[in-house]
Amino acid sequence: MNNSFSLDHLYTNLITEHEEDIAAIKQCIAQHHNSFIYFSAHEPIDTILKKIKDSISDSHNAIYFDLKNAFTPKGLLSYLTKELLKSSSSKLTDIFEFANKYMPNLKPQFYKQGLLKTELTINYSINEQTIYTFLRDLLDAIPLIAQETGKPFLIIFNNYDNIYTIDKRLTEEIFRDKIAKQKNINYIFACSNEEHIAKIFDKKLAHNYKIKKMQVIKPLSEETKKNYILTTFRNNGFSIEDPVIEQIIKKTSNLHNIFLLCHKLFHRNLHKKSISTNAIKEIIQEIIRELSPSYLTIWSNLSPHQKTLLYALGSKGGNQIFSAKFLVENDLGSAPSVQTSINALIKKSILAKKEKEFYFCDYFFREWILLILS
Repeated sequence: MNNSFSLDHLYTNLITEHEEDIAAIKQCIAQHHNSFIYFSAHEPIDTILKKIKDSISDSHNAIYFDLKNAFTPKGLLSYLTKELLKSSSSKLTDIFEFANKYMPNLKPQFYKQGLLKTELTINYSINEQTIYTFLRDLLDAIPLIAQETGKPFLIIFNNYDNIYTIDKRLTEEIFRDKIAKQKNINYIFACSNEEHIAKIFDKKLAHNYKIKKMQVIKPLSEETKKNYILTTFRNNGFSIEDPVIEQIIKKTSNLHNIFLLCHKLFHRNLHKKSISTNAIKEIIQEIIRELSPSYLTIWSNLSPHQKTLLYALGSKGGNQIFSAKFLVENDLGSAPSVQTSINALIKKSILAKKEKEFYFCDYFFREWILLILS
């Protein structure tokens, strides 16, 4: 029997809760307006955005960029160029013609990966200043391409807030300036980092992005997650009770971890078709062992104070972290020191805040910390 818990299956089923959000964004596109989407970390935003892209493909040329794939100005230029070229055609001759016409200074190259796959690369031997010139040229080419195709262009930027981490301001300023001057191009900016959002979409500057719609993608409800887990297990003949499902949700904290845990529970218990709380504990220990090298890398890049704070949060909870008792008992020093560490850990997507409580974005990382320090 095939394992019914896959990321595609998980996201496809769970984003039904966001159908109204998707409809509102599509309406904004139809009115030729730009949209800003705020989402909580670990929500299936990429699936939502790709569903929007696919649903309007007949009426628009839609291109999807995830800025988590770019870390430097050069990397961003290469990534944007490759995706724009790949969207133009599947034929190599057409792509070369397209590049020569609209991006004469860029030199696309192709190399074979095995027998069937051809990889497109952009080979730059250019200085930093030239990179920014090429980036401006690339953004100037988009309206020209849209005009020739006769179809409206929709550019979707997932994790657009990452543009601020590339070089602080210069790249973002180039984007903002070019977008302000473009016509007949629609944009979707999806962001999750509140600190970067506040800097990028400052009130004095935000009008350049021509945003008419702000859509907040709320976290999926516990009931939606419970129904998905229950239905998927029971549709495959498994016996699972509500307390066990509640334990799965409590010990996962995000959708990817739900997938990891349920996928392994399904596979490991296929012979007896029953899920118990003991099975959950065993699988979590297995996942922690598998993820230990990744967690060790994260851990080694944290300051001693951040490590102490994470252990305290993991063992005692995160709703009273600025109280004198919590600070003294956990040897955390002053409240400002804790605030500095909290800010850094939120920026690294290790911690998040809900109302007045801080919590781990990855429950399994919490369990790993408690395991190695206990």
